[in-house]
Amino acid sequence: MRVADIMTTTVRTVTPGSLVDEVLDLLITYHLTSLPVLDGDAVVGVVSEADVVRALVARDPRAHVRPVPGGEQPPQLVEAVMSSPAGTVRPEDDVHDVLARFADHGWKSAPVLDGDRLVGVVSRSDVVRALHRPDDSVAVAVAESLREVGHARWGVSVRRGVVTIAGPQGTDERDVAERVARTVPGVRHVLVDGT
Repeated sequence: MRVADIMTTTVRTVTPGSLVDEVLDLLITYHLTSLPVLDGDAVVGVVSEADVVRALVARDPRAHVRPVPGGEQPPQLVEAVMSSPAGTVRPEDDVHDVLARFADHGWKSAPVLDGDRLVGVVSRSDVVRALHRPDDSVAVAVAESLREVGHARWGVSVRRGVVTIAGPQGTDERDVAERVARTVPGVRHVLVDGT
């Protein structure tokens, strides 16, 4: 499964000069965990829930013996709280590899760049939605993908994301069946029955 297969293409963005309160509004309104930060068309950073709360949540003087000295104002602009440079991915990247990067860096999402142009965002939620795809929808998509490579006669069944393909004969056909099926979002495992 590639990033392009599951990414969200309607992207909310902010600029370095956007107010942190605007970020809070967008995160809450659109149920997001982060936003790409654009300077013109260039992605210059990402502002996440973690960035915002780290900047805005002060110590509570009731929780400590001594009160926290006052007078400090929290950052008001995105440029003061954003993470830069942004960790980005490409539409052709394998989702498996992207998830490994998410785990390594503690990311929940990443901007998707085609060259230097922002074309989407991919998140763990996008992956979860792809994995939760109904079996009948997965079966139709796998059958269509097999048809596109000239194997419309093979039978396809799906149960809980496990695809069974009946009909491929020989190692080459079995390999084609498995490779094609694995490209379809929602496929968790592929079984090839050549009998």
